[in-house]
Amino acid sequence: MLEETLPEVFKPFETPREMPGPADLEQAQEMSEFDRYDEAAEQGMEAYSITRGGFAESGLYVPGHVEEINPEAAEFDPEMQELANELDTWIEQKEPMSCAVASQTMAINQLEHGSHSEQELIDMGREKGWYSQNGTLPRDVGKIAEAMGAEVERRRGVDASELTLANDPSVKVLANIDSTLLFYPESGKRCKPDHCVQVLRVEQTEQGEFVILNDPGHEAGRGAVYPMEVFAKAYHGDITTIRKEREI
Repeated sequence: MLEETLPEVFKPFETPREMPGPADLEQAQEMSEFDRYDEAAEQGMEAYSITRGGFAESGLYVPGHVEEINPEAAEFDPEMQELANELDTWIEQKEPMSCAVASQTMAINQLEHGSHSEQELIDMGREKGWYSQNGTLPRDVGKIAEAMGAEVERRRGVDASELTLANDPSVKVLANIDSTLLFYPESGKRCKPDHCVQVLRVEQTEQGEFVILNDPGHEAGRGAVYPMEVFAKAYHGDITTIRKEREI
């Protein structure tokens, strides 16, 4: 996202410094906190299985992940069908500052069952002035999707409890977050959004409330799962909703 010069502008998102590397992920897999939910029904997540996230010794929070959608659940449940679609359309951002463009690409492909490339949307964003090598202004998040015919609304001050609207298959939710706090929630820094992710679902389980994301910022971002208390520290209340344009 773009260097901060005004209160509503994001500073750059620095992928190499703030994202977990292979060593972090390998360490996390060896931790007892990363148990697989084999008893999915018992955990209230019977429609799909996930791996559980946890803290590495460095203080890094490594997220869990959605591993498998129950085919029978997907066959009869529109929400599960759409979650499977959302996971399949995840992409890793092509450029260091293109998180908002990548997130819009995923949302458009999900709504249209399409195959637009991020590069296609990057080119459109550059042409229209909504994206540059420095990133995307918060006020411009969603404008590419809007130009492609989607119904877009940018909202501020949205409480984390309202993110359950992402559970509606017809609504795609992009959230502005602080990338450092997402991975180092105990760092104590002030929340200052610099990254854009897609919120796929908010689930209430016996273990607590979890947020499922498609994060374009790193290779392990597909279906990343965070406890709400971890995600909420990185979330500032700014979202963009994207819907398919209503037919008249």
